[in-house]
Amino acid sequence: ESFARAKNWVKELQRQASPNIVIALAGNKADLANKRAVDFQEAQAYADDNSLLFMETSAKTSMNVNEIFMAIVEFRFFFGKLFLKTLASIIILESQYAARK
Repeated sequence: ESFARAKNWVKELQRQASPNIVIALAGNKADLANKRAVDFQEAQAYADDNSLLFMETSAKTSMNVNEIFMAIVEFRFFFGKLFLKTLASIIILESQYAARK
């Protein structure tokens, strides 16, 4: 039930949010593995198919709680730097092209 709701939220974010949004899917309550409602592989496959970050977490034990936020920051930082490098390369190529005219 919560996984189905999360999928709906992801669809809404993908439809309405900035195309540069980083979406992370947290499989919460990892400390209750014996009561698991969603298989790890199913959640990971969904995350992979939708370009989401995914981690199993536990608010009770703090497992991966900080890590998922750090992963979001690292993802934004890495791709932000990659974007800036690409943009800088395009500008350099355009200026070199303009100089040849």
